[in-house]
Amino acid sequence: LIWIAAGRLNYSQCVAGTCGEPATIIADTACANLAANDNQNPTLTVNNDDLLLVWQNNDQLPYAIWTIDETPPANAAGCVPTTNGGTTPRLAANAATLIFADSTSDIYIADYTNDNWVIDSERLGNGRYPAIFNNNGTIHAAWCGNRLITHWQGSSTTVATTSCLNRPELGLDNEGNTHIAWYADTVENGSGVTQPNSILYEVAQNGRSWTLPTIVGSAANSQPAMISSNDGSLHLLWDDGDQLTYTAQVQYHCQDGDDLGPISKAVYDTGRQGNYFPSDDPLPYCQNQYEGLFISPNPLPAFSDEPAPTNGVFDRMGDMIRVAQYEVLFSTMWYGSPENNDSPGSVIATAVADLYQQVQTNPENYPRGMTVRIMLGNPPELILGDDPTGQLWTLIDDLRQAGIDKMVDEEIGWRLEVADFEGNLPHSHVKTIIIDGKTAAANGFNMTYDHLPTDHPSGKGGGRLDLGLHITGPVVQATHSMFDDMWGGSDQRHCLDLDPPLNLPWQLTCYDKTAVADHAPEVLKFYLPKGDSNAFSLYRSKVHDAADQQTISAINAAQETIDLIHVQFTLDTICNLNILFNICTVDIAPEYMPALVDAAQRGVHIRILVKPSPAEGIENNVALSALRKRITELGLDNVEIRFFEGPMHPKSIVVDNELLIIGSQNFHYSAYGNGGGLTEYSIATDDPQAVNDFNRLFAYYWETAQLPPE
Repeated sequence: LIWIAAGRLNYSQCVAGTCGEPATIIADTACANLAANDNQNPTLTVNNDDLLLVWQNNDQLPYAIWTIDETPPANAAGCVPTTNGGTTPRLAANAATLIFADSTSDIYIADYTNDNWVIDSERLGNGRYPAIFNNNGTIHAAWCGNRLITHWQGSSTTVATTSCLNRPELGLDNEGNTHIAWYADTVENGSGVTQPNSILYEVAQNGRSWTLPTIVGSAANSQPAMISSNDGSLHLLWDDGDQLTYTAQVQYHCQDGDDLGPISKAVYDTGRQGNYFPSDDPLPYCQNQYEGLFISPNPLPAFSDEPAPTNGVFDRMGDMIRVAQYEVLFSTMWYGSPENNDSPGSVIATAVADLYQQVQTNPENYPRGMTVRIMLGNPPELILGDDPTGQLWTLIDDLRQAGIDKMVDEEIGWRLEVADFEGNLPHSHVKTIIIDGKTAAANGFNMTYDHLPTDHPSGKGGGRLDLGLHITGPVVQATHSMFDDMWGGSDQRHCLDLDPPLNLPWQLTCYDKTAVADHAPEVLKFYLPKGDSNAFSLYRSKVHDAADQQTISAINAAQETIDLIHVQFTLDTICNLNILFNICTVDIAPEYMPALVDAAQRGVHIRILVKPSPAEGIENNVALSALRKRITELGLDNVEIRFFEGPMHPKSIVVDNELLIIGSQNFHYSAYGNGGGLTEYSIATDDPQAVNDFNRLFAYYWETAQLPPE
């Protein structure tokens, strides 16, 4: 241990938790122009069997050296022979290498060798508070400049442009990448406005490039400490103003699918194909955490211990929105109009308004500001006789009615953005919510009254069953990318004033533009919740059919059971003519149908729970009749079909009690097929609790379902 007390330098050695009596080391006779009690910035390293100590005294750099077994000397051995003095020295760990700044703020490195100091004649750069790190003999350095952070490893690179008020800390992660952390007193929000704040930042090397500076946490003006441990984890300690705060990280990595069960492995292998994602893109399936099922309108005591809030599943999503720190991304296909500010859209709008008020009241708690993006699916409303742009106007008005007067407030970094999916033939069928790039849900339900409980105060609750799957962890970065793919290029509507003067119509202040996806860097990092569940992001669009093939892969890998609840279960479009003419068999259907037949032939026990009526039921009956005919022809008795009792809308399947898939993708011709179809999104997980929760729900509704007519 080394410390300064009353300007004097003290040293103590601790062994097995016991520290020896402090010894004082004096420098005032070692070199010229030293002051007895002006010692500061001590730095100590162990180099082989030697202890090397350097500190600052009156712009000189005294040093002492002794072996581990010796008593420390009472006096310094001399001073580092600098040309223009020296300040803020720092020794590298396990190396006799010193970095310091001279009186002109030039940065130099010096090595202690053969009882002498050798200073590199080439300066590293210009700045203050230099830091040094020894990576197995390779020296890295970093220092603060005029609103910039510089890294040096043979040459200098600017890695960030922020304020820097004390010495950066360097460390090495388990992937061999260098990390730099530092304290700053300003932060730039999402609108590009710089505000005062007390922030601990971090950047990390990523190949030849560096990440953007990300906020680790709030911090007081004190020196952070970073260390790399033998297991490859990186540890960081700092003062946040109230207490010492500690965090640790290991760089995220999965095992290329080798740790997966057979169903999950089939989904992974399909997603790993280069035609869907670049081969060097990670598929973030591991270390996720299951948070629960979203059950519309509410879970029942018969299969769940979850509470039943007034607004059902929409209250749960509202709670997610209120705790966001950086960003809310929300997507739905259909957004229903409210009659008395009591619709599902009103519930979500109120949550967004609550978040807005929180940011207004305490902007320091939201250093990057807050971005809220809401995307509607842009279905062809004209088919229903409505204004084709009506839903977007309804959404904005709901947000107004909830108390939001501005879509943008640059000073606090508030950004509320709404958009329609680009194109409505085909449109987007995606229903999802993503918070801070950390937690997300893939859902099957729209923002309509029929998904509210039947006893809802509005008197309009339809009690319609639907499901969502809520996951926290690295897989959310793939969900995040899915949303960006939809958002970029979509039709954004921006209103300059949601509460204009003189009772002018607020709609007059609105205009449309092309949406652009951008993010605070904090939401683009893999978040590790210490979970051990695997999860997969299943996304499909008219451009690629990745989710189609991943779902088919799961069915093709089934060996024991398949249970599914689907509102739609169809053959191809033309097969609806089977109502009048017997023109189709199961061979004229999207790929899930022959995959299910093949699974049945392998002996897989299949249970299908579908909607019997009205419109979906007609198509479902056509497909089910064709399926039952084929199963009978094959002499099989392992496919059971039942009709759901009551209103329903899920898109869900569990395979071999191993993998559960829930989302927006129906077993319907509109949602399958390479080169066309709706945009859809689901999440799959092998979490045992998720599978158990679904199985309890399935068992209840299976027992209450109706057998189809013979």
